[in-house]
Amino acid sequence: MKYYEIINEFFNPIRIKDIEQTISEYNPMALNKIKNNIIIFRGMKVDNIPSFETQPLQNRKSPFSSNNFYNLLMSNLPAWQDYPKRNNSFICSTDKRKASEYGNDLFVVIPKGNPTIGICENEDLWLSFNYMCDEYGIKDADDFNKNLKYVFDIMKNLNITDKMPQSNYPELINILKNLSPEDYEKLEDELPYRKLKMFLKNDTILDSIVDMLDPVKNHFKKMTYDNYNLSTIISNREIWFSAPALFISYKYYRQQFLKLGI
Repeated sequence: MKYYEIINEFFNPIRIKDIEQTISEYNPMALNKIKNNIIIFRGMKVDNIPSFETQPLQNRKSPFSSNNFYNLLMSNLPAWQDYPKRNNSFICSTDKRKASEYGNDLFVVIPKGNPTIGICENEDLWLSFNYMCDEYGIKDADDFNKNLKYVFDIMKNLNITDKMPQSNYPELINILKNLSPEDYEKLEDELPYRKLKMFLKNDTILDSIVDMLDPVKNHFKKMTYDNYNLSTIISNREIWFSAPALFISYKYYRQQFLKLGI
């Protein structure tokens, strides 16, 4: 299934005669940014779609992750409330080469309006949790997912819960907040030492999760699109935003993009 078939009903193919005019009309801030090499890229697997406007998929799940815990938590934890919701965002890159790894067509992405942009510490979100890695021994976001799933598997085996709340934030928080001292005793008996070190480093499992995913400690950044300029741009970073956007194929409009210096 192609990406544009599953986004939502708001998918609008657009014919473009003049790149500069189209970009200027869609977002007056964008053309000057592009001319100064401040560009948002996304690689996608699409067929013969030169340009289109669409909006983010609701409750998006990473296609490369075995489950959805970090996406769910980043989209709902209070520490992330000023960031775009990961599960309702376009995931993009500041780097043409990196974006090209994710699809057979490279698109230049023009956000609508002035959305907040989340900026990872690394070229990939998975590799952007250095604090979590250093302090808790969890190597990346996917490792976090797998280990938290393991903890819930143990809780299910111990009849602490019968849920695996990978897509329900209130349910996830409710389970973690209501773990009793007896529940923790059972977990300490069952969990391997490495898992204990990860999730029981603080007073509760929830406290540990909140700390290990802290955006400030992991050096994430955020800024509005109008402030996304030469003084703040960071090369080769994964970024995300939650807003409608215009996608323009670099392949189809290569000659016009070359005139803009892209």
